[in-house]
Order: sequence, then C-alpha cells, then structure tokens
Amino acid sequence: MPTRNYHDDLKARLASKEYAALYLGTAFRESCHDQDWAAFGLALRNVIEAQDRDVAQLARDSGVSRQHLYLLFGKNANPTLNTLVPVLDELNLSIGILPQTEARKKTTAGSR
Repeated sequence: MPTRNYHDDLKARLASKEYAALYLGTAFRESCHDQDWAAFGLALRNVIEAQDRDVAQLARDSGVSRQHLYLLFGKNANPTLNTLVPVLDELNLSIGILPQTEARKKTTAGSR
C-alpha cells in the first residue's frame, strides 16, 4: 500500500474552506490555551499555502505589511485582531466567538 505524504494530504484538505476554518479554529483555541502563537502561525501559513496564495500579494490585498505577516509565522508570534481580521478576510474566513463548555471553563480557569 502506498504511503501518503502528510503535507500533501493536509494541503489538499485545507483547500476546502470548511476544513480550513475548522483547522484554524482548532489551532486558534489551542494557541489561546497554551499561549503558543507559533503553532497558530504555522497553521495559518499552511492555509495560505494550500490556497496557493502568495504571501506578498496577500499582504498587499489585506493591507498588512509583508514583514508583519511573516512575523505571524515566527516563534515569537503575537497576532492582533488588527492583523488577523484583514488576513482572514482575504482568505474568506472569519473569527467567531463561541460559548465555553463546562470542561473548557475548568481547564481555562486552572491555567490562569
């Protein structure tokens, strides 16, 4: 049985806007919980790549500087809504607010 390349498989899945939204949403929630924004940056970069978007063009289209966009992908990433909202808008995605589940409330409260 042939093996599949994980990155190629992920890229194919992320071509779907619905899958990309679930993937980024999960990465966002986990990054909020862990305060590890580099993981979210990697997820965002994977979505951009899967949509065959050029980072420089995405920066121009979103009004976010290319340098600032590349900072989102780095180890010390610290995204702001002023950066995320226009970038996600260009990717035809958006941020949503959901109620917390009881299990999530306990986990979040314990990490503070």
